[in-house]
Formats: sequence, structure tokens, C-alpha cells
Amino acid sequence: MYFSRNAINQLHQFKQTGNKDEAGGFLFGEIRSGVVTVLSVSSPSRADKRSRFGFSWNKREANKTIQKNFKNGLHYLGDWHTHPCSNPTPSWDDTQAIRSTFLDSEHQLNYFIMLILGTTGIEQSYVALTDGKKEYRFNVK
Repeated sequence: MYFSRNAINQLHQFKQTGNKDEAGGFLFGEIRSGVVTVLSVSSPSRADKRSRFGFSWNKREANKTIQKNFKNGLHYLGDWHTHPCSNPTPSWDDTQAIRSTFLDSEHQLNYFIMLILGTTGIEQSYVALTDGKKEYRFNVK
């Protein structure tokens, strides 16, 4: 799996430093010859619910964002959100949310990506794949 420089730059805009609220969005990209490349990330919508220690998507706005990117040739690959710490780990709610998204969505993917962006950047972030039953974490380089 690869993250484009553009996607990394987009994510870094949302690092939860200072007193910022959690932010989140979706990961979009392409799959070619078994290689997943995240090319773009969505920004939070104004309709999302955000607080210092919580984030939830507005489902209608989320569906609009996913459909718009799909029409532009980008596949929905997973979700991202922030945590206000340097080495984030998923909460039970985080894990259940990505699992249910995987299981309840119409798609042909083997996994969705879950990325939790920490305060120090993508290198110390939590990145995992989920098949709806289990998460498979890996290191970002």
C-alpha cells in the first residue's frame, strides 16, 4: 500500500494539535496489479459531529463524497480520523465502525483501510486493514 504525497499533505492539515477537535474523512485511490495507492483524502463536512475526543460522519454527506469520487474514477478504500495523541490506537468504537462499514457496504475489496492520524504525523499513525472480522496493523514508512 502506498500513500501519495498529495494524500499525506492533505492528512497533515488535520493533525489534532492544540485544542483542535477530531477530524475525519475517507481515503480514495486506485488498485492496480494488487497495489493499493491512496491518492486523495476527503475533508470533514460541516455536517459532521466533531469534538475533542469524538468524530462521527453525517451519512448523507459521506455518501455524496464517496459517489463524487467514484464518478471521478477513485475507489473508496477506507476511513481516516484523528486522535489527540502522538501514538494513536483505535477505540472499541473505532474498530466496530470500520468493521461494520466493511460488512454493510457493497464492494469487491478484500479489505478496507483504517488510518488514525496522531499529532506527530503519518509515520506514528495507526494504519490497519480490516476484513470485517479482524484488523491487520502495519508500520508506515
